[in-house]
Amino acid sequence: MTGPAQPPALAEDPARPAWQQALWVLVFGAVYVALFHFAVSLPIRAGLAACVWPADGLALAVLLRVSYRQWPAYVCMILVANIVGGQLAGYALRLDGFVGMNAIQPAVAAWLMRRYLHLPERLDTVRGIIAFTLVSTAVTLVISLIGANDKTLSDGEPYQVLFGALFVADMLGILCVGPLVLAWSRESRRHVGAMLSGRSLEAVLLFAALIAVANWVFSLAPDGRGWVPQYQHLTIPLLVWAALRFGLRGASLALASYAALAIWETTNGLGPFVAANSDPRSVLLGLQLYLGLVSIMVLLGAALMTERRDALADSESWRRRFEAAIEASGNLVFEIDAVVIVTVELRR
Repeated sequence: MTGPAQPPALAEDPARPAWQQALWVLVFGAVYVALFHFAVSLPIRAGLAACVWPADGLALAVLLRVSYRQWPAYVCMILVANIVGGQLAGYALRLDGFVGMNAIQPAVAAWLMRRYLHLPERLDTVRGIIAFTLVSTAVTLVISLIGANDKTLSDGEPYQVLFGALFVADMLGILCVGPLVLAWSRESRRHVGAMLSGRSLEAVLLFAALIAVANWVFSLAPDGRGWVPQYQHLTIPLLVWAALRFGLRGASLALASYAALAIWETTNGLGPFVAANSDPRSVLLGLQLYLGLVSIMVLLGAALMTERRDALADSESWRRRFEAAIEASGNLVFEIDAVVIVTVELRR
């Protein structure tokens, strides 16, 4: 019995020399370390478990894109990047603990998605987004249950606190970064021009408005009573706009930008999720749940709109073929409607 054939988007590029493939592995490692550093530099953490772990989203997306033959190089780079990132942050991480967990998790999730769900080429569908989220959740849950036993991460935190922090941070990183990398990867860049055709000014105005409104909402400091106006919902129409008008690429870019800004401001004591004398972890959990739910709903909206556009394009294509057949034949033609049968006769 032979294994599943690789989709065209995942196939090895025979024209790419080995040095270019090695360079891409190094670039991946550098970006991974940068995301590692961003996560551990956030003020609020449970041990080493940060508010968000975007490096997992990057690793999962890359393993979904590259061929299986390149997996050993990328998995080894994940291990190296975790060790280097830990050293730079002052943590002596264990290969059989946090480091190994960060390599196993994206590899298992990517294999399941490719083997059974035909991702990532179906990611821009409702079924694809749901499958991506469910598989990521299941794998992350199991890995977090195991990883929370690593004493080098706890910094005195109880097991259940560390487990919850690992699970939520990893899932948020996957939802915010994974679709972004997949949507804007090399195999998809040729579609960007078509997406922006005639809408470049709209895209600029949309993302400028999103950044401006999000920065204002999440930079508000508590007043004398310790209260911050709850204006975060003002950004939802802009995220929906990005999803409906620019599909998965626009939605994923908007979500990643929005989440990065919201997380940075909130962990520095600003924004609507912060209140005087509030528990930092409660603040953090509220923000994480909010961003997670918003991410899923916006991604589903983008997928639903993409399916609708594809269905309309397919319907239009079949209509044109039918009209061409009528024009070419001059014979009796039957068009079967969902309710009645309409007979059309073309006389020359």
